[in-house]
Amino acid sequence: MLAALGVDRARPPAVRPLVGGIGLLFLLISLGAGTPFFKLWWTVMPLVKKTRAPGMVFYVVALVTAMFAGLGVERALKERASG
Repeated sequence: MLAALGVDRARPPAVRPLVGGIGLLFLLISLGAGTPFFKLWWTVMPLVKKTRAPGMVFYVVALVTAMFAGLGVERALKERASG
């Protein structure tokens, strides 16, 4: 919920699609071989075959979510202080 509030708060506005896109990309990769996207990623990207576990990239998704949640907390506190 806080991450959803924080998406609107990201400044400059160009950061939202960039960071959100990175989070979505790595979420698709972390789902593993069950998705067609992972097979495409596996064949197109160099040196991916040397990685141990695709689930390790979920840390990037957690970082993006935590960043947006922090912005959401900031927004909620500012609204509470002004309202």
